[in-house]
Amino acid sequence: MKKGFTLVETLVAVSILTLAIAGPLAVSSLAISESQYARNQITASYLAEDAVESIRNIRDANFIIGNDWLLDLAVCDATANPAVHCMLSSKDLPLAVSSCLSGSPCPNLKYSKITGFYSYDTGDPDSIFTRDIKIKKIDDTNVLITVIMSWTEKAGPKTYVLKSYLNKLQ
Repeated sequence: MKKGFTLVETLVAVSILTLAIAGPLAVSSLAISESQYARNQITASYLAEDAVESIRNIRDANFIIGNDWLLDLAVCDATANPAVHCMLSSKDLPLAVSSCLSGSPCPNLKYSKITGFYSYDTGDPDSIFTRDIKIKKIDDTNVLITVIMSWTEKAGPKTYVLKSYLNKLQ
């Protein structure tokens, strides 16, 4: 009767053990990467919705004081110029929409770890997100707001697009 394991039996046992450990590790790695993507996508959706709500706020403020409903939003009018890029920092009051440099994308939003806000303040470090706003006039009482959020992950560039219609208040 033989006692102990042969070299072949040991190699087979180690191979089986390696496969048993490698599978869950690969699944864990994929789960971590997918959870980071989900977190970034949720953040992008919140930032896009924040821009739409801020534009609604500008429309409402214009209505209350009796100005043209699109007065402060004309800089983002993509009806005549589809290449227009606009940014909005919803942290600053009063809310202001401004045009990004002609022919170039908007700069990265900056993130303050102290306040938890995203903005274009120069004192904060760049985040991974860029936000591009376009407003397309459909007729005299309706516009289409398009917010394009972009960021880059290990897997490559990602985008989130939010489109919302805005109506003139009567």
